[in-house]
Amino acid sequence: MFLTGAFVFAWFDTTPPYEFDVENSYILPYRAEEGMQIRVVWKIKKLNRYCPGTNTRQLFDPVTKVKLAIYDPVEVASRYEVDNTQTYLIRTFLLPKELLPGKIGYRATQSYVCNPLQHFRPLVVTTPDLFFEVVEHANR
Repeated sequence: MFLTGAFVFAWFDTTPPYEFDVENSYILPYRAEEGMQIRVVWKIKKLNRYCPGTNTRQLFDPVTKVKLAIYDPVEVASRYEVDNTQTYLIRTFLLPKELLPGKIGYRATQSYVCNPLQHFRPLVVTTPDLFFEVVEHANR
């Protein structure tokens, strides 16, 4: 019975490691040029626990929902980046060099392993969408 209970708990373990405050999360700079480095600033609303995993970022067109760029998976934030003293989680990366001007959406899909069963069926969490604008390069 103990083994069955542990299995059922692990199967239904869907609490994300942390929750974001979307209203206070943003992208810097809001107006960016193609190829520029941008910073995604997530306000952490609630820290539930730490779990290892991977994070896959994507850029998309907010109107058509077409994916414009999908980045290679990277490790999720370390235990030290999301401890109880941190209120923001900051991630930086480069924009592709061939983005057309206009509004761009950003989201990330995170796959976590918080219990042994999730090595076979990871906990998948998609971040809320954030938006920014790509502008023409000044030298064109």
